[in-house]
Amino acid sequence: MKSNRANCRECGKMVLWMKTQRNKNIMVDYKKEFENHGHFDKDLGHECHWDTCQGKGDKIK
Repeated sequence: MKSNRANCRECGKMVLWMKTQRNKNIMVDYKKEFENHGHFDKDLGHECHWDTCQGKGDKIK
């Protein structure tokens, strides 16, 4: 797995993301940072809002 940083589409803050072989773009193990950032919502099924998935709403498992 490779971990990188990307700019948030909504506010431009640098955030962590992780890329795996099975899933194109999946954010894991950084829930606290995303929750504090304000765009990571468990109730919305972990929808992605980051440039790493072009804001397509990829589900996070």
